[in-house]
Amino acid sequence: DGGNGFFAAISLEDDALSGEGYMPDVVAKIGISQGWGAVWAKVAYDESFDGSTGTLNALTGTVNSGGFGAQLGAQINIPNMPGSSLRLMASYADGSHAFNVGAPTINVAAGITGLPPFIPGVSLYAGGLFGGSEWSILASYNHQFSSTLGASVAFQWFNDLYLAGTDVKTGVDAWGAEFSLVWFPVSDFEVRTEIHYDDVGSIGGFNPDGTVSGYLRFTRYF
Repeated sequence: DGGNGFFAAISLEDDALSGEGYMPDVVAKIGISQGWGAVWAKVAYDESFDGSTGTLNALTGTVNSGGFGAQLGAQINIPNMPGSSLRLMASYADGSHAFNVGAPTINVAAGITGLPPFIPGVSLYAGGLFGGSEWSILASYNHQFSSTLGASVAFQWFNDLYLAGTDVKTGVDAWGAEFSLVWFPVSDFEVRTEIHYDDVGSIGGFNPDGTVSGYLRFTRYF
């Protein structure tokens, strides 16, 4: 950390030997944090990403060429409202790798072929079809009503989803919205609830239904 809230960091991260050798992933971050909020930029390199997975590996025939991700972010603290803030983030990734922020997906059965607008004749593996997007924009607002009650809302847009584990773009977009509430009715006891909605765009004439998820959690701190 430097003066006036300036900070910068670079790290070498173990990728659990998932690559072709001993090279680590690299992450760098720079920004400034002051009373009004913060702004930051982050770049990352996934050395073991090869842009292919499953049966797509034989199709693409690539070697580990690495994957790149970047993010710009800002947090604006709301004046005269301690704990309340607006946060904006824009992210980019050149494939579905460790430094992609992720995205909504749908599950598919093994052996499905020719799902337009994907590559005809490619047999897909079972599991999540998508693995993040090329671009993503997130906006969230947290309002602290009191020292014991806070709530937040968020919206995120995902542009051009990748096939999971690859750098194959599908032209499909998605979005998600979220509401969360945190309440401390008594000291050291937290009640937290979250509701999330995801929607994936049309896939070759097939329009998946949106999905709703959420939880209610009680936590006692000691």
